[in-house]
Amino acid sequence: MSHNILQSILTPYLKLSARLTISRQIISFMDTIVDARHIMVIMPEKLEDFGIARNYLSVLKRNFPKARITVVLKEQYQNLIDQSHRFGTIFVASSSRNVLGLPKKELIQKISSFKSDIAIDLNHTFQFFSTYLCLKSGAKLRIGLEDSERDVYYNFCFRTQQNEKLDNKYRKMFKYLDATAKGNS
Repeated sequence: MSHNILQSILTPYLKLSARLTISRQIISFMDTIVDARHIMVIMPEKLEDFGIARNYLSVLKRNFPKARITVVLKEQYQNLIDQSHRFGTIFVASSSRNVLGLPKKELIQKISSFKSDIAIDLNHTFQFFSTYLCLKSGAKLRIGLEDSERDVYYNFCFRTQQNEKLDNKYRKMFKYLDATAKGNS
């Protein structure tokens, strides 16, 4: 079955499931940002987007020096991350996907065991696998770039101009997170 057909069948089911299972608990965005002890970053699946996003990991580390940062990325991208920042890493192998293209149970358990306060999905378009991982992370605050296909999975979405360059979208996102953290501390 083609990826697009499978996605068109599963997406409505997962959206409904997300609406029914996600806690509607109100959280304090600012307090969660300021008090974050663990931040999980789900890196883009597309190589060209990954190349842009990795430049912002050092910004995140600088803006949240007390937080432990774990980066979730494709196994084949592991040599593209600057290891001097000492990020925790979770490598996603192709064998980590089930026949439906969703994360296998073992990966979901590993992701949720980190007890992240914040999960940031850096994919700028709907990536079924990554969006679902973000949802299942268990993080109180799930952040992504706005996309009507996946807004239900996040409790904070950054809206930018649709035709804006990805680098500018990331710059604005991280500038906002930094200002929020500094403004409330």
